[in-house]
Amino acid sequence: MHSRSIEIVDYTTKRYDLTSHIVGISIIIGFILPHTISSLLLFVNPLLVIVLKLRNKNKSYYKYKTVVLIALFIPLLLNFVQGVTFKSIQIWATICLYFFCFPFVDKVEFKNIYIYITFVFIFVSQMAGLLNISSLTNIINILYPMNDYNEGNLTYIAENITSENYTDFRLAGIYRNSNSCAEALCMLMGFYIANNRIINKYSIAFLGIMLYAILITGSRTGFMVAGAMVATYLILNKKKMLVILLGLLLILLFVFNGINSDLRVFEIQEGFSGSFSAKSGTFMSYLSSETSPIKLLFGYFDAARYRTMAKLGFMPAFDSDYGTLIFSYGFIGFFSILFFLVTVYRRVRKQERICFFLVLWMTSATIFKAFRMLFVFMLLLSMIYSNSRTSTNNDSLILTRH
Repeated sequence: MHSRSIEIVDYTTKRYDLTSHIVGISIIIGFILPHTISSLLLFVNPLLVIVLKLRNKNKSYYKYKTVVLIALFIPLLLNFVQGVTFKSIQIWATICLYFFCFPFVDKVEFKNIYIYITFVFIFVSQMAGLLNISSLTNIINILYPMNDYNEGNLTYIAENITSENYTDFRLAGIYRNSNSCAEALCMLMGFYIANNRIINKYSIAFLGIMLYAILITGSRTGFMVAGAMVATYLILNKKKMLVILLGLLLILLFVFNGINSDLRVFEIQEGFSGSFSAKSGTFMSYLSSETSPIKLLFGYFDAARYRTMAKLGFMPAFDSDYGTLIFSYGFIGFFSILFFLVTVYRRVRKQERICFFLVLWMTSATIFKAFRMLFVFMLLLSMIYSNSRTSTNNDSLILTRH
């Protein structure tokens, strides 16, 4: 009976060889597909979701996703006759597709090479400007063209950055936006942690390099999310506890004692009084002026409508998930998504729960309302849920056979 249970586990592992490569390729595509080619993002990523779902052998149905689908369908019914933009329909349909297909991968463990390729691509693009490698920057400019604002900003960086003062600048690489780059790197770190349950000196070194890449983006949210993920990862593996405590102490000293530093990520107090204050102020401005309980509950569906409602002195659009989700789908839609995340969190293993630090990005950036981040985040959630579920089932099966 013992050998039979081992055969079942081996069979389960071998069955996912092709799917693991599809997932690995999906990770590369999801992270490095040029952001300006929105038509490709709209076509390729949903196609990958459908392909992965069709390859899901268990065909498992996650009942709690129904709550989200219903909560997102009501705003469409209430607002469609008032007129909505085609883009709002696109993002709504994409969100619904990903939730409908969840989990769209079965148990899968893929080779780290896919993560390494993706990270090297992003990191080299960050370093190209710093090292003044014109051949690389020219290729990046062709594949990832800039808008006028970014072009002026990056031109200034290229003309002034040196190896002595590079910490004064925010290196965004192919993403052009430093927060977007930091968010992508944090997501990629989530894939790495979820795919490598056992820590060793090589994984510590790789995570260290990833932290550095996030550090030079200057993103405070990215630094805090990545730091929390790595610290928890080390704690769960009972490694480098003293280093973690010293690192946390150093951060506290930078924040509360005003130690001088050129690194923007340590200016956390400035962040709360700057970008965070602007985003929260914009959201509170909307809440204070909204008079319709129906709109508060179910939203306007189309986030673009806020531009005609924004007050002077505040941002013309919500620059975070919580703001744009509540405006578009109301508090019902927003909390239905949070409820879904909580149910998944409760059903994954302890190490996979580290990835839920990524949800903090909803406070300062977008996950569910961004085509790229929505795809990679839902792919990550599907992977950790299916891996945890299959692992639990296999453990129960082995105990029963014994």
